[in-house]
Amino acid sequence: MTVNTTELIEAILKLGSLAGLAGLVYQIHNNRKIRPQFQFTFESSYAEFFDKGKLKYCNYHFQGIFKNSSLTPNSIVRLYLTVWDNKKKGSVLRFGHGIKEIKDTNTQEKMYLPLRFEPKQAFNLQIVFEFPITGTQDAKILSQYEPIGNLGFLPKYHYQFIIEDVNGNYFDYNNSFVSRELIDLWWTLPNYSKKPVKYIGQLGKIGLVLVKNIVRKIIEFLGFYK
Repeated sequence: MTVNTTELIEAILKLGSLAGLAGLVYQIHNNRKIRPQFQFTFESSYAEFFDKGKLKYCNYHFQGIFKNSSLTPNSIVRLYLTVWDNKKKGSVLRFGHGIKEIKDTNTQEKMYLPLRFEPKQAFNLQIVFEFPITGTQDAKILSQYEPIGNLGFLPKYHYQFIIEDVNGNYFDYNNSFVSRELIDLWWTLPNYSKKPVKYIGQLGKIGLVLVKNIVRKIIEFLGFYK
């Protein structure tokens, strides 16, 4: 039986291509498992109001499970109390950190940032943010309600928080990447409301960051990250 050399070479090349593709898919899969990933499973939250001197304050409590979903160690260095502006992608109505207390829900032991997580490690935590209400943006946020059918009224906005890890990555409740740059650009946009040229320039920067974030998500999907 005669073997055609050309056909043999083509078959080898095809097998090599398939093996290379399989290796690439496997490498991407492994890279995705070790990329930084923090998840928060929400269990409960409530606000506690009190007076401090002549000012009204709020202690906002969260309880839930924090999990390092990655196969590499990581640390939470900051938590930012956040209210998203649902009308604008990446825009916030408030953004800041003022943690009063962190406790392990099971042991009631106090914990502190930065909080280190081993691979696949989780903590059930109670987080308390303390912030003033009087004369702040929070006073406006907390005073707004919207009708919900026959159920009456519910708060229009909901407090959440953003997780910052030791590598400078930001994550929301759903383990999605959050752009600090985009938040800052939206936050400073009103400063240019009376300067049309700079206002348009700022909007252009916001558009570029939105595109950059899409590219970053594609790159991260392929297993590359910082």
